[in-house]
Parts: sequence; structure tokens; C-alpha cells
Amino acid sequence: MVIVMITSIIICIATIWITIIVTNKAYAFKHSVDPMDQVPKELTEYEYEYEDRFKKAESK
Repeated sequence: MVIVMITSIIICIATIWITIIVTNKAYAFKHSVDPMDQVPKELTEYEYEYEDRFKKAESK
């Protein structure tokens, strides 16, 4: 019974130790993001209406 208890405690300690090591390595990893490609902007119907109103207001 004592051997089973000692083995269980060793397994628990090893699991916690490995978890801490893996978490520290994950936080130390440098993440990077690729730059976005330039996509031509398409105007929505609302934006067309807004531009029309703006041009009309400018011409007055």
C-alpha cells in the first residue's frame, strides 16, 4: 500500500512539473502574423449613397 501511495505522489509531482515546464515554453514562444495582402476596397451600397450625398453637399 505504501508503494502505491509513493508512486501516486511521484506521478502527481511529475505531472505538475511537466505542466509548468510546457506552459512556460508556450508563453516564451514568439508569435508572428503575416502581413495582409492589399485587397481593393469595394464600396457597399450604403457607402455609395453616403458618397453621393457628400458630393451633393460639396457642390452646393
